[in-house]
Amino acid sequence: MDSDSHPPSAAIEHPLIGRLYILCSPRGIAGVCFRSEEYLQGVEKLAAVYRENSQEVFSSGLSAFYRDSVVQIKEYLDGKRRIFDIPLDLALTISQYQRQVLAEVIKIPYGSTATYGKIAGIAGGTARSAGSANAKNPLSIIIPCHRVLGSGGRLCGYGGGIPVKEALLRLEAHCLL
Repeated sequence: MDSDSHPPSAAIEHPLIGRLYILCSPRGIAGVCFRSEEYLQGVEKLAAVYRENSQEVFSSGLSAFYRDSVVQIKEYLDGKRRIFDIPLDLALTISQYQRQVLAEVIKIPYGSTATYGKIAGIAGGTARSAGSANAKNPLSIIIPCHRVLGSGGRLCGYGGGIPVKEALLRLEAHCLL
């Protein structure tokens, strides 16, 4: 196995949300996945992106990104962190519109929410297109797509499932008290 085809692995197990898989690149954290198959797809996509640019994708030099990512996500899940300061790699983000939507989502403050309609109003498009872009967020929790709700504050659509979305919103609400 060469270092170009298999990343170092990092997974977090936490009682609040179960298992998360972390994917890093030479630029920073590139993926936070709830399912192993999402993680493996992310590995393949990231390798393809970097191969096109003739860059090494996975190397031992990524250990600091993995370490920092794991520490900061655990701190968040334990209610001890509100803002992440990990370098982000949006190489797995597929469209300019998705990047615009995620740029608005990342601005939603800890403990607050916004609707898909509001995000769409700022980024352009419809609530449905904003929801679709948000659903492809490769950096769940880091880019807080769990803070985006349907019209009327309805909980809908989350890669980790609605119970995890609800748990993350409760965590943030509780930590603000």
